Amino acid sequence: MKLDHGLLRSLPKVLLHEHLDGVLRPKTVVELARGANYDQLPTEDPEELARWFYQGANQGSLPKYLEGFTHTIAVMQTEEALERVAYEQSEDLSQDGVIYFETRFAPIFHTRMGLTHQQVVSAVLKGLDRGQSWVFPSLPEQAIWDDHQKTRQVLVGGLMNGALAARYAA
Repeated sequence: MKLDHGLLRSLPKVLLHEHLDGVLRPKTVVELARGANYDQLPTEDPEELARWFYQGANQGSLPKYLEGFTHTIAVMQTEEALERVAYEQSEDLSQDGVIYFETRFAPIFHTRMGLTHQQVVSAVLKGLDRGQSWVFPSLPEQAIWDDHQKTRQVLVGGLMNGALAARYAA
């Protein structure tokens, strides 16, 4: 049976565990790296970088797979970068037919340049708020505290509620 990619793209989808630091567009990684003076990327060509990420993710090796996160996390150290990535995540997932998603991230990974956990969470929420036009706005949102990881993870679907975010992000 041959899959009809047009049909698959048109069907509504749900993502329940999508890592924010794993969804960056290669072009965005390159642009953010330039802006942050990060010179550790394997290449500055977005198409080559896309192939590099794909190869790392499909080698059957967790260490190779995780190498990509070294670079994405490195370029996600400012409020502007975090907001942009969250917005683009909403846009890209919507264009793939995703009608509900829960994004996950660990704020502690984005504090190397001095951001507080509150600033990290607020920047991501701001990007998701901007991207709300890309997802159905009537779906629930929630934030949880993970006692084992000692990190806050914000799970998002639809509109973000600023009061809810403030309660959990403090």
